[in-house]
Amino acid sequence: MENKKGMVTIPSDKNFVEGTKRIGALWGADAIRDCDGTDLPTNAHELAKKVYKTYFVVRGDNAWADKHKDESIRAFLSSERVTSFKGSLEIEVAKGYLKDEVEPDWDNL
Repeated sequence: MENKKGMVTIPSDKNFVEGTKRIGALWGADAIRDCDGTDLPTNAHELAKKVYKTYFVVRGDNAWADKHKDESIRAFLSSERVTSFKGSLEIEVAKGYLKDEVEPDWDNL
């Protein structure tokens, strides 16, 4: 697929190949991706120069995510506000969040 307009990524599905071709040509898309609950067509690399595959840790890719921490989504959470009246203060990181839900990135603080 020739890139005529710029960097555009569109969603696709194995049951929407012709639609992907039409929309890709109309929008000048150079990349396609799958979506939550969809599968890319087997000929995905024929439809665009770039193909992106999503992964959802909450849907079972935990082993992969644990091995590839550098690919993790970085989120900044606000801790409970606490006032110190006597100098130093100890704050429990991630208080109020499930321990299995968030994990502080101690290596990059």
